[in-house]
Amino acid sequence: MGLWDPLDADGRFTDDVRDWKGQEAKEADKAIIQALKEKGLVFKHETFVHSYPHCYRTGAPLLYRAMRTWFMGLDKPVTNPDGVTKTLKQWMIDSNQEITWVPGHIKDGRFGKWLDGARDWNLSRNRFWGTAIPVWKAEDGGMVCVGSIEELARLSGRDPATITDLHTHFIDAIEIRTADGKTYDPSGKVYRRTSEVLDCWFESGSMPYAQLHYPFENSEGFDRLFPADFIAEGLDQTRGWFYTLTVLGAALFQKPAFKNVIVNGILLAEDGQKMSKSLRNYPDPGIILEQIGADALRMYLIDSAAVKAEELRFSEAGVREVVRSVLLPLWNSLSLFCTYHNADRAKGQLSWDPSASLSSLALSELDRWILAELQDLLATIESEMEGFRLYNVVPQVVRFIDSLTNWYIRRSRRRFWKSTDDGDKVAAYATLHRVLKDFAVVLAPYMPFLAEEIWQILVAEVDPSAPRSVHHADMPRPDESLKDAQGIRRTHLARAIVELGRSLRSSNDLKVRQSLATLTVVPRSDEAAADVLAMKDVILEELNVKELVVERDESHLVSLSARPNFKTLGKKLGPALKAVGEALKTLSQEQLREASEGKTISVCGHELSGEDLLIDRATKGDLVVLAAAEATVALDPKITPELRRECMARELQARIQARRKEMDLAVADRIRVVVKSASDEIVQVIAEFGALLAEEVQADSSRMPKRKARRPRSKAWTWPSRWWKGLKRFCDEPGVETGPGPASGGAAVVCSP
Repeated sequence: MGLWDPLDADGRFTDDVRDWKGQEAKEADKAIIQALKEKGLVFKHETFVHSYPHCYRTGAPLLYRAMRTWFMGLDKPVTNPDGVTKTLKQWMIDSNQEITWVPGHIKDGRFGKWLDGARDWNLSRNRFWGTAIPVWKAEDGGMVCVGSIEELARLSGRDPATITDLHTHFIDAIEIRTADGKTYDPSGKVYRRTSEVLDCWFESGSMPYAQLHYPFENSEGFDRLFPADFIAEGLDQTRGWFYTLTVLGAALFQKPAFKNVIVNGILLAEDGQKMSKSLRNYPDPGIILEQIGADALRMYLIDSAAVKAEELRFSEAGVREVVRSVLLPLWNSLSLFCTYHNADRAKGQLSWDPSASLSSLALSELDRWILAELQDLLATIESEMEGFRLYNVVPQVVRFIDSLTNWYIRRSRRRFWKSTDDGDKVAAYATLHRVLKDFAVVLAPYMPFLAEEIWQILVAEVDPSAPRSVHHADMPRPDESLKDAQGIRRTHLARAIVELGRSLRSSNDLKVRQSLATLTVVPRSDEAAADVLAMKDVILEELNVKELVVERDESHLVSLSARPNFKTLGKKLGPALKAVGEALKTLSQEQLREASEGKTISVCGHELSGEDLLIDRATKGDLVVLAAAEATVALDPKITPELRRECMARELQARIQARRKEMDLAVADRIRVVVKSASDEIVQVIAEFGALLAEEVQADSSRMPKRKARRPRSKAWTWPSRWWKGLKRFCDEPGVETGPGPASGGAAVVCSP
């Protein structure tokens, strides 16, 4: 019956449907159904609720019409310069295999399957604006495809200089007259341009050629740039830009148009809906950039599921969290360096020269560790960025910031604030400066503004020969002389043990300031045991414990039991899983210990690895115990009077430091501390720890006056706390008073700048 289209360009019925002529198609639905019912032609009438396409501008429902259109045949044979012939579709499939997709599953997954099921491409549209399809047709069906302005001028008998605009309303008036399809012939057949324009995705797919005006010029540049080394776009472009690039690249050159592609996911509103201008269900980007910052937004996005081609529910709170957990700690690191550096320079207590080589300094183990961590980060970035795996880079950058701020700087503070200008202090400054300088270059692609600020402060302002911008600096390469695999391994283990110890303290209400007598560690290997002993002083200091015991047998601390890991054993054992589960209950402690160390054991004739079992530990005795993959850790929670007094000294130190901050004292400011208390225990604390306390709080002296503390004539500043008990007396001596002392006795503390 041929093509039957009873609608006009406005979607209204034509003379082909006389009863509803002039009515809009959707508006006529009810009348058509009623007419069919009256004729007895309706078997059943019901309503289905389903999604339906609407115009994104007006909201009007769209209509699907049957019409004649232009297609690109994907099953047509195409021969490459080497004489190899395949269908266009097969060239597309083969081209896809040459592309590196990130994430990799897109290649043979979403995009590969789309290519496998690809049909002929409908590449024409019936619109006014668009690139005119360059095909002229004769009344007898003959066609001429025009490839350039020069060819159109030649076939139409015009001067090429007169053809300056290729939009439809200009070139539709140009007729071609030719007899041979190659030259203009006034008496030849008349050809007029077909009315359609190209699908805009055809234009997008033509980008590699159009940007260079190829093939009319820039042939050498095109040969150098095609295929593109790298492109990036959203997941939805597997059916858009990625696809049309692949179609045209295969059709023209029988190869891909790009070598590497990063596919990002789709950003959704926080409630999971599509972001919509009309709904305004997303925060104003301008406000986020103004109030939170571009660096935080960038870091939030590139450290999210979006860079793995997954959906991301955008959260403003998530962007703010990046500021709190990433930007501020890093900025505070720079602030600490500048603050102490400037203070030491002003007092003549620092001889460090920024141009001095690290190799000339006596670096501490802590210095060597953070420098080695930086080299590992540089190597990781180099490797992962070569593979365009951005999602593997940013988490490592964030982890390094944590290592720098929460371990290196925290453990190096005393080295910066001490007044002695010795080699250790110089090494600390030199190390932190080197790390911040190199890390600024590492950060530049991800947090360009913060990286630039760090570079300007540390490098550009003090070194005229350095690049003026961090974005002009070369990415630092890993320095083999600074690598230290052993130091990294030992520190990672120490930090894991410290985290276990802190978890034990938290879960058993043991404050970190409260010293404990013994920490027992059971590592998983002899090498790990040696590493723990090498990091003994660090572990004891971090956990505030007096003695470290390293053992290889945890049987006196815990009793072991095992359960099957259904994730791995379900498929492996099938019906035998039940019998194995029962047999696991009968394993000896020695067998369970071997399994906990990752060794393979035999159960009911099945070889089970460490990942096949879930090892449980039940605590024995009075110790508190926690286990992880790295080690089992046990703490003795008993608190002796000596340990109690040490905790009181630490608490007093924290209170004085807090008061220094409230008094807005500079780092270099010295103070005088007077502690007044009627408690014998407080007196004993000051006698034992007074000298250490004075050093920690930058005090020239700390003492207990001979006279008793009495109530001041003016109101004192106090700390409300449920465990500060006993006497609450204050002094009237000049200075700033602090609150009552801890535990069994009250104390008044005076800090005078």
